[in-house]
Amino acid sequence: MRCQEFLTHYSAWRDGLEPEHAFEMEQHLEVCFDCQAHHEALHHGVSLLFESEVELSPDFAERLEQRLRRSAAEHQAPHISPLAASAMALLGALVVAFAARRPSVTPVAAEAQPPVMAQPVSYAAPPFVVFTAKP
Repeated sequence: MRCQEFLTHYSAWRDGLEPEHAFEMEQHLEVCFDCQAHHEALHHGVSLLFESEVELSPDFAERLEQRLRRSAAEHQAPHISPLAASAMALLGALVVAFAARRPSVTPVAAEAQPPVMAQPVSYAAPPFVVFTAKP
């Protein structure tokens, strides 16, 4: 397991929601000092929160709910209007229809040409050899 995967599953594993990852997570913690530090810091912070008497403000739940809704809205796929989707579908259908109607092209054999014979000509300087067509 890599650190990125560990961090992705960390909260769910810590809360006991992903027991299928427990063995891999614990193995990774044994060998990775960075993830050990992350785990110890969060464990310490969470235990401090549970030990202390935290008093929430009266509007805390409402503000949290609004932030979660905003975050969810930001991560949704962009909305495509039905008109744009219909236009794209129609355009795709037209492309397929025109491609199907286009007549197929059958290759035509080229007329046989007599072979061209090359005559080598040598020179004292570069290029040392040049080929010329022999009539």
